[in-house]
Amino acid sequence: MQTLAQRLRKEGEKKGAKAEKIRTAKELIKRGIAADIIAEATALPLKEVEKLGEKLH
Repeated sequence: MQTLAQRLRKEGEKKGAKAEKIRTAKELIKRGIAADIIAEATALPLKEVEKLGEKLH
């Protein structure tokens, strides 16, 4: 059984990892990399990568 602190730490780590994937995806979008390649490389859903691209342009 996990303590509250352990659960919160794990949740924070997951959010941090996703935030890093999003930062990476944004940088790759700016460099002109195709959305499907970004999705594969970052393990983000293709739809999410496409939405990020729409927001950047």
